[in-house]
Amino acid sequence: MDSAGKVALITGCTSGIGLGLAEKLVKEHRHLHICLSGRNEEKLKSVLSVLKLKYPNSNLSMLVLDVSDSKSVLNAVREIRNRFNRLDFIFLNAGMMPETRINWMNVVKGLFNGKIIHMFLTGDGMLEALPEKKTRDGLSLTFATNVFGHFVLVSELQDILGRTAAGDYTHLIWTSSSSANSLNCFDKSDVMCLNGKQSYASSKYCMDALSISLNENWNSKGIYSSVVCPGVVWSSMTGALLPAWVWYLMMPLFFLLRVFIRNLTLTLDAATSGLVWLTHQQPESLDYHQKIYTRASWFGSYLDFHKIKVEEETKNDIWKQMSQLRSRITQRLKNV
Repeated sequence: MDSAGKVALITGCTSGIGLGLAEKLVKEHRHLHICLSGRNEEKLKSVLSVLKLKYPNSNLSMLVLDVSDSKSVLNAVREIRNRFNRLDFIFLNAGMMPETRINWMNVVKGLFNGKIIHMFLTGDGMLEALPEKKTRDGLSLTFATNVFGHFVLVSELQDILGRTAAGDYTHLIWTSSSSANSLNCFDKSDVMCLNGKQSYASSKYCMDALSISLNENWNSKGIYSSVVCPGVVWSSMTGALLPAWVWYLMMPLFFLLRVFIRNLTLTLDAATSGLVWLTHQQPESLDYHQKIYTRASWFGSYLDFHKIKVEEETKNDIWKQMSQLRSRITQRLKNV
């Protein structure tokens, strides 16, 4: 890809996948302008300084954006419009894991019924979310951070996305999760999962469904959407599940287990390879009904493609509910 004049926006890039992605993009696309965004201004400044010091010829900027706060999203939209007349890639990466507890009874059962590996990799049956915190908009914090804030962001930026000039397109690239495949993780009568116990998986299921709907509704405008599962990697988010010393202690075992469990990507370089791979593709040639899974072996990383598991009726219902919720909240905030 000729990245001259192109712009990429990354949400949630002060640590973890987002930070690893930013560095990988800098190395692979030397002319690409990369706008780093996050909610903590001081951390953003620090990340920006480190990357510019490490890559003095990089083309970087920063933007304060808290995707869990709709007002912050709308403020960021105004700032983006002032700075850019196009966005070629938007990496919808910012995310959070809700406060959880481990269901040790299910863990013990998993050891005997052969489901322990699946439970560890997806959290299905092993992790139970504690009661959800709410944003000042009255939304589930996990839902707002992982999916709704991003939906507001891209919806409000539509007129500078896609075919702003002949041959242009915008690729929306979501950081999803295999947890979205968990059975019964989503209830369309509780789209924010305020009453459920799998709010993280529910938000990722919602994300996968929304990506398909975005393609169905926006491809004609030159706007495309893809979802990528980066695999299991130690980060500030996954580190919250278990103490850091446990991760360090188990890391050698994880590398050995790569022979059997290929979504143990473990390193940021491997985990972000699927996200960066998409920047080299023509999005109209991709099957938007497929999720991209980043895998790793002892010999390096590679990609798998599997159909997104979402029912047509549920997908349409999510699009309708998300659109109505966005309209209601943004209209209220714009009228203040």
